[in-house]
Amino acid sequence: MRIKSDWHLHSRNSYDARMRLEDLVTGAAKRGIVDFGVSDHLTTPKQFEDNIDSFVVNPLFTDAFKRDYGEFLGDMKSRGATFSIGSDCHEAQYDVNFAKAEAYLESIGITEQDLWCFYSE
Repeated sequence: MRIKSDWHLHSRNSYDARMRLEDLVTGAAKRGIVDFGVSDHLTTPKQFEDNIDSFVVNPLFTDAFKRDYGEFLGDMKSRGATFSIGSDCHEAQYDVNFAKAEAYLESIGITEQDLWCFYSE
């Protein structure tokens, strides 16, 4: 599996992020991201976001939570859902642990074919 899109990025235009938009685009391209979405916060803090950094690779979430979340994603797949990936990148550099996210998604039966992308190679 190879994640090629990231639909949840933040530039320093958000109150809680530090990277210039130009650096974000360049950093994502260097990591093999072919399409992405910048989802900067404008004036209000976020309430809830479904993204790989928060739910999949964040060590603060318990294994039980990740198992339950995996069951939820599996249920959505069984209902015909496709998935878009968002890293929720807020850091000064584009350094997302896609390998851990890819392993998690594969472990719950989500394949690259289940990931939504603007275009395929």
